[in-house]
Amino acid sequence: MIQTDTCVERMPISDAILQGIYHSDQSMYPAPLTYKQLQSWVRACPQSCLAYAMSRDGQPSSHMETVGAVIFLPVKQAYWKQLIVGKVKETEIDASAMLSTASGYKIGLHCFHIEKFENWGGQSRKSLFHSM
Repeated sequence: MIQTDTCVERMPISDAILQGIYHSDQSMYPAPLTYKQLQSWVRACPQSCLAYAMSRDGQPSSHMETVGAVIFLPVKQAYWKQLIVGKVKETEIDASAMLSTASGYKIGLHCFHIEKFENWGGQSRKSLFHSM
């Protein structure tokens, strides 16, 4: 539960956070996903790839601490249908061809990553990321 004297802000995922996500995921379930490919997804749809930071004193933009991150991919409908039945694998998602943030496209949202860090509730300042 978030304390009432906190302020949570969305922000772009920094390279350090993205590297942490990548290395943590690869250590848990190695996949043929390259870091460059993950970066291309985030660059293609930055508005759905976000980190969340929290201020402990309730003031926006004061000392902000990253408390979580999400990476949702807006996959074009034709590719989405192939993805959900296994004809296309997650690691085969090509940002330039398969993702779209433009209006006029029907999409499906693929949740690649969602994480709440240990410090979300204020207990610890340690991230859930494995050491890099």
